[in-house]
Amino acid sequence: MNDFIHKGDNEALRDQKAVTGLSEEVPYMVTEYNGHMYPTKKDDHEERQMEHVLRHLRVQEASYADGHISGAIAWCAFDYNTHKDFGSGDRICHHGVMDMFRIPKFAAYAYASQVSPEVEVVLEPVTYWARGERSIGGVLPLVVLTNCDSITIQFGEYPAITVSKKSEAFSHLPYPPFVIDWSVIPIEKLGEWGMKWEDGTIKGYVGNRLAKTVKMAKNPIPAHLSVIADDAVLTAGEKDATRLVVKLTDQYHRPLPFIKAVAKAIVTGPARLLGPSELVLTGGSTGFWVETNGTPGDVTVKVSCMAFEAAPVRIKVE
Repeated sequence: MNDFIHKGDNEALRDQKAVTGLSEEVPYMVTEYNGHMYPTKKDDHEERQMEHVLRHLRVQEASYADGHISGAIAWCAFDYNTHKDFGSGDRICHHGVMDMFRIPKFAAYAYASQVSPEVEVVLEPVTYWARGERSIGGVLPLVVLTNCDSITIQFGEYPAITVSKKSEAFSHLPYPPFVIDWSVIPIEKLGEWGMKWEDGTIKGYVGNRLAKTVKMAKNPIPAHLSVIADDAVLTAGEKDATRLVVKLTDQYHRPLPFIKAVAKAIVTGPARLLGPSELVLTGGSTGFWVETNGTPGDVTVKVSCMAFEAAPVRIKVE
């Protein structure tokens, strides 16, 4: 059953019997939720990104808490093309937890963080770490999506603060997020409005082991341009293609969400670039596809942006 009841309030899912009209419980799965209820672009402001995350978490919490629900599948994984009567005026439905190029928004980590840390350690603070991005200012409350057991958060050179208690609002999830507010960090240790702003460092621990570190710059500047292909080898005998993701990141390899930049891609060898060679970065990143032309050989893809040139990507066509 599709269930789009959640509007950001306390009602995340309908009662099963109210939906089915039956007097008894039956095998039941929520096959769609969220989507058009809260479309969110990858470069939307931080407050909307955080609420987007929370709406996905709230529905998953309600699903895990109800033993009569087999599970809940969000609408949807990826943004997608649509017609003129739907979407955001750009003929795109921004309903996904990833964008059109399968690049994650913050909400994607609401799901990634639910796997065991033995599979992958996830540590994603839902913030751009900019004092003036949110209404009134600051970065609290700060949602940290993670499967770590505890975290430390450090503001500049102040001593790190350990946080071990996860959010009780999402206690039924396999790995609830941390939600950091003023009860965790005194205001004088995070910089009140008008005080100096500093780098932020969050470390995640699995047991007593440091598993992952995320650093956030007080003054982010473009510092790294990367291009990564999904595949290193393609097929010549039939149509084949691979995606390449371009990212312009700051000194700590974090996204530059509001940078206005254009990247230029040049493809040489037995393949062609699908779409324009000049690529507009959205939320600091974009993607494109390279398609083979039926001839074996070596393909080289070079991407430049502003004063940066990424390391060439080499793809073998066999």
